[in-house]
Amino acid sequence: MTDVGFVPGVSGGFEVIVHGTIEGAECLQAGMLYARSVLVVGRDWSHAAMASGERAVNSEVITQMSERLPGPAAKFAWNAPFEFHLRSTNISGWPQLAISVATLQRNGQDTPIGYARCHIPMQTGRRTLDLPLMQPVHSTPQHKLHGALTGSTPELRDMTFLCSGEDRVVMSAKR
Repeated sequence: MTDVGFVPGVSGGFEVIVHGTIEGAECLQAGMLYARSVLVVGRDWSHAAMASGERAVNSEVITQMSERLPGPAAKFAWNAPFEFHLRSTNISGWPQLAISVATLQRNGQDTPIGYARCHIPMQTGRRTLDLPLMQPVHSTPQHKLHGALTGSTPELRDMTFLCSGEDRVVMSAKR
């Protein structure tokens, strides 16, 4: 859920204030999950100063590990809040959230389950967004065989790649 507000800025710019929550997920592939989100903005955007004069530049949120909730649906709850205050002179590079959902294996290694991304809504007010998870798949038979032998799954080195629009057409994924 996000709550978005706009403030006319000084010297011809504007400010965007966002309060949000990563509420949870539905997933059948794991018994425990956590999420990580990263704010991605264009080069004309910057973090605005808060009332105290400091700049909040933390643009990443990592939730706690959540167990699957009891019941027939495979739901996980995080309710992880986030908030940011941005300033810009144009809308190019509008803020986006890149989100990864992962689980921990017995050996302590993170295993990504899927990725999602969304633009921050442009209208003021409350919004609830349901984002489908995208799961990368092996793109060649050799990669598929390697994954079967090693037990590895494809993952993105940098999840902000989803927000760039560059070469996403060469990535193989399923929903």
